[in-house]
Amino acid sequence: MSKAPEKTVGRTFAAILLAILIAVSCAVSFIAVIPLGNKHAALNQASDNARRQLQRYEVNAARMQSKFADSMFSKAISASLAYTGEGADLKKIADTLLLKSVNITDENGVITAAYPEDLLGKRLKDMDDTIALNPIAKNIVLKKVGKIIPQGNGKYLVYVGAARVDLPEGKTGAVVVTAVTDTYEEAYGANVADECGDNVILEKNGETFSNSFAEAKDKTISSLAGSNNGKPFKLTLGGKTYDAKVINEGEFKALVAAEAKDNSLLTFLIIAAADLILLGVGCVLLFVLRKPKNE
Repeated sequence: MSKAPEKTVGRTFAAILLAILIAVSCAVSFIAVIPLGNKHAALNQASDNARRQLQRYEVNAARMQSKFADSMFSKAISASLAYTGEGADLKKIADTLLLKSVNITDENGVITAAYPEDLLGKRLKDMDDTIALNPIAKNIVLKKVGKIIPQGNGKYLVYVGAARVDLPEGKTGAVVVTAVTDTYEEAYGANVADECGDNVILEKNGETFSNSFAEAKDKTISSLAGSNNGKPFKLTLGGKTYDAKVINEGEFKALVAAEAKDNSLLTFLIIAAADLILLGVGCVLLFVLRKPKNE
């Protein structure tokens, strides 16, 4: 009985299997190189997250800032109500209200009583930390938040004042206090870059607003990006290479960066492993097809 037809069928089947294996190998190769085709995927993801966080901040900013100001005003107003005039225990007022200092001024902004006594006899308008509060002593405004000074670890020293209520009608003066707070960053966005991602520089009105880019703490967006705006570019800092781009969102201008990664070796290994597996399967099938059948 002739076996020629069996060999023909076996070879045809083997050719079909080989074609299928080649097609599968091509498909695996295509899937493996897809990430390379979207080489800015990490950067696009980082910039999308930065946009979402900036939008969230802008929606909540007015409410958070109002809440922060009210909490500061309440301390100054409470100190003003607690001050009953000459001889009042300013240290007790400070301890009760958790204040760092309490300063009482006359209508000229001269500090006439103080705890501690560092500023006693000085004028509000002569000091950088208190000049913004001088209008309170003049009865131009009744309350005001003044200078805010970073203390480290997310804490800030805040100068805030309120009009004196112990004086007779026609007399004016101010009660100026300082308090340490840890809510300033959330209210005014000093930490919003951290929420946007690890490598983000934010500018507002041309000045750095917030920065989470450790390798670029003292850099400006223009010094890193030049006139590049919206298009991805390479950035090398601290021995690392980043994919970066500049985006605009509301009042903010942001530089967003993601560490560049080379996936070529991983892609090669995926393709090589797939080809070896498919080659092994092909060899096994060919061996099985070449094995003679029992009569």
